[in-house]
Amino acid sequence: MQGLDATIDQVFDKDGKLTSAVDFRFKNSTESYLLIQARTDKKNLTFQIYGKKTGWEVKVDKPRIDNVVKSDPTPVKQLDPKMPIGSEMLIESAQDGFRAQITRRVTAGNAVIEQETFTSTYRPSRNVYLVGPRPTASPTASPTRTPTATAGSPSPAASPSPPPELIAPTGTPKPVTPTPSR
Repeated sequence: MQGLDATIDQVFDKDGKLTSAVDFRFKNSTESYLLIQARTDKKNLTFQIYGKKTGWEVKVDKPRIDNVVKSDPTPVKQLDPKMPIGSEMLIESAQDGFRAQITRRVTAGNAVIEQETFTSTYRPSRNVYLVGPRPTASPTASPTRTPTATAGSPSPAASPSPPPELIAPTGTPKPVTPTPSR
């Protein structure tokens, strides 16, 4: 559901020092233990929570989306010297920013045990590509002076040029499109 998510994120400065961290947390408001089971199908990560039946019913309203901010689709390229020469990989795709509000109610019979409205704000994202270093031109042989051949003397051999396989490959960039998760 758009706007209903858990954020787990760490931000480091240029020296590798942790500057901020966001971590999803929740409180077990029952009087019993919980079992949390996680699984993945290589595209999605799913958590299931098991516990003693409480008789509670949980209802979540559809999200209210507002304050939409259009994304800038202009590609942003960031050099990554560890990537192969001439390669390119999409790591973030442009998505509009917005604010989402979701209300969740927990009831037992006709009694409302808990009601909360969650607000999440999403900044617009960009099309960000990591790019490998640019290919460099291979060195060419510098011209050498050779004596002029005179009649009856053998002519000097021309200096060999490097074989074509020694020229640095440029590679063909192949963007990878991740599945955006919100």
